[in-house]
Amino acid sequence: LVLYQDITERKRAEEQLAERTAYLDTLIETSPLGIVAVDTEGRIKMCNSAFERLFQYLRAEVTGVNLNSLVTPPEWREESAEFARRRQTGETVQATTQRRRSDGVLFDVELYAVPMRVAGEDVGTLIIYHDISERKKADEALRNAKEQAEEANRAKSEFLANMSHEIRTPMNGILGMTQLTLETELNDEQREYLGMVKSSADSLLTLLNDILDFSKIEAGKLDLDSSPFAPREGIGEALKALGHLAHRKGLELAWHVDAGVPTWLMGDSGRLRQILVNLVMNAIKFTERGEVVVSVKVESKTPQEVELHFSVRDTGIGIPEEKRKLIFAAFTQADSSTTRKYGGTGLGLTISQALVKMMNGSISVESEPRKGSVFHFTARLKVPEVNFIPPAVVEPAALRGLRALVVDDNQTNRLILTELLSQWGMAPEQAASGAEALKLLASESHGSAPFRLALIDADMPGMDGFALAERVKATSEASALSMFMLSSTMQSGDIARSHEAGLAGFLTKPVQPSELLDAILAVMSSTEKMILHAPDVQSGQQISNIGNGMRILLAEDNVVNRQLAARLLEKRGYAVVIAKNGIEALAAVESEEIDMVLMDVQMPEMDGLEAIRVIRSNEKISKRHLPIISLTAHVMKGDREKCIEAGADDYIPKPIQPANLFAAMERMRPSRRDDNEPHVAAPAISDSLNTAELLERVQGDRELLAEIVQLFETGLPAILQGLRESIAREDAVEIARTAHTLKGSVGNFGRGAAYRAVEQMESFAKENDMARTAKAFGVVESELKELLVALEPFRAPAIEAVASEKPVMN
Repeated sequence: LVLYQDITERKRAEEQLAERTAYLDTLIETSPLGIVAVDTEGRIKMCNSAFERLFQYLRAEVTGVNLNSLVTPPEWREESAEFARRRQTGETVQATTQRRRSDGVLFDVELYAVPMRVAGEDVGTLIIYHDISERKKADEALRNAKEQAEEANRAKSEFLANMSHEIRTPMNGILGMTQLTLETELNDEQREYLGMVKSSADSLLTLLNDILDFSKIEAGKLDLDSSPFAPREGIGEALKALGHLAHRKGLELAWHVDAGVPTWLMGDSGRLRQILVNLVMNAIKFTERGEVVVSVKVESKTPQEVELHFSVRDTGIGIPEEKRKLIFAAFTQADSSTTRKYGGTGLGLTISQALVKMMNGSISVESEPRKGSVFHFTARLKVPEVNFIPPAVVEPAALRGLRALVVDDNQTNRLILTELLSQWGMAPEQAASGAEALKLLASESHGSAPFRLALIDADMPGMDGFALAERVKATSEASALSMFMLSSTMQSGDIARSHEAGLAGFLTKPVQPSELLDAILAVMSSTEKMILHAPDVQSGQQISNIGNGMRILLAEDNVVNRQLAARLLEKRGYAVVIAKNGIEALAAVESEEIDMVLMDVQMPEMDGLEAIRVIRSNEKISKRHLPIISLTAHVMKGDREKCIEAGADDYIPKPIQPANLFAAMERMRPSRRDDNEPHVAAPAISDSLNTAELLERVQGDRELLAEIVQLFETGLPAILQGLRESIAREDAVEIARTAHTLKGSVGNFGRGAAYRAVEQMESFAKENDMARTAKAFGVVESELKELLVALEPFRAPAIEAVASEKPVMN
């Protein structure tokens, strides 16, 4: 019996299996990765050619041999055992480790161990090895290069800091001593020579600052600050300082901030000012006639941030098209010839571009030769938090509808001033000349409302501002008209001419909005004309009384800087105690009565930072806080933070600018009785008031004190009513804002119970604790009633009673 069975399918299946097996064998054999299969005891069942090359073994040598004993060094055996335990649980293992070749050399590998199961039964493990030795070497080289670069950056930063200190220290002496000498009696030739020295030193300091800023940017050591600032005030201050440069060349310098720009923003106002000053100085430098105009508007806005668009337009020489991109490169100018007319480092625009980029903005230029240029840049600035309470601002409600005349031959200036007055609710009109102004003033006789205010440009062709003011003074319209003279500079004799012309004030251009508003309000709210004075100029007597005998400890090892600072302080009435290092400074603080310390940071034996730390440590026992200002020529990133961390209250970079130093001293000036006054207890009016302190705040002007009391009492009911309404609707933000304003008003009369009550209410409102805020308001009302009773003797009718200096209330 012959039986036949069709095995075609089986043969086909066997052929397919053979093909698949051959295919997988080829994949394994040709793989660049070392592959090995081991049984459950760890013995090698098979391996590929890459495994042979990697470990330098032949297959015949390793088949049946335990893999761990062959390639795993002793120090990695425990790890390998852990891998085996994990594989037995069915886990795939991946690890970066080391293995050993046949010659004993260790190398880095990345391995993958995959459990193998057949019909659910563990039959061994498939292990794949990837040689990562070269990658590890590359990683190591990269890490070393990174460490070297970081070390180079650290060395560069230290060099920059040291260079800054070494250069700024003698520069401080040159600038300071030159300024002091210029204040002495000199003949014309000496004054001219010293003026050249100071001008050259100022230029050298500008060059130094540019190089340091550029180096800090390159090293990544320049960070931006973020604090509240008022854009209009900052721009005004920056441009006002440049007004004399424009005037010297006969240029008009004007600026305009759009009404939509927020009053307060968050950002680095100092660096923003640096960009703007650089662009404006360039515009002045490259403009021979015409004007330079700065404009600011809102480009875009979200609830969290505002993008401002700045433009600086000039009527200067312009920039050729092929040079426009080059001017933003370091050390490059449009005119690169050795005989170029205009100087400069070529770093200003490079630094400005970097700063603009850090502010998430962009910078560009439009220009044509002989037609001027317009530089544009944008900056993204944060909107202050909802709990930010700005300083109290005087609302110009009294100016609404007031008719004003703007007289200026420059159209840009007329438009800017007109818009500014319009924002305050006034009704401004323009005149391009003195003759046109006289015609407008004469038109009042035909029934129109009278002009109450005139802003007059001093430097106009034909009839200048002073001549116009004298003509107006001779007319019947002069009695109701308050005139302000605006000039790009203050010339000798201008004050006397202003008095003679009957002016209400003299302001230098470009005038700040707050400065103009304050001046107008001062005149419009008083029947008397405001006292004329030259901006930022004080008499010698005024200067000498500023210090009022305060004892200042000056710790400085450099003899020139020491002499300079001591002289500046003594000229302003301070008593100076000298220390040459930190040890002497500590001894002086312990042995003498010191009101404030000016501490140099870098000194021998004991540096300033260590001395500050010791002083602060000792104060934990004495419970007294001594104001300390650190002085340093180091201006690198983190220097200010180091000073503040050590315990300094403020930080002033060298070369010392007297205005900056005395402003810092005034901010933290402790209240101090004049040593020449008899030590007699001032009459206590209440726990909030003290006669001597109140009179000291108004420099003895009792009539002014009466006015302040009257203004406070008049405005208080509206403030309290506003607080009641805000509490009723639980508006914590408005309560905090109003309380902050009220606190400032109450603070004029001391920091007693009423002040503390308002301060506490403000604190509760900021915490959004409405229950405690409402309760605190009751205390505020009670304490304010007590304060009003205590202020009774200081009202105008009772002012004579106070003049006797006798206690009014015990």
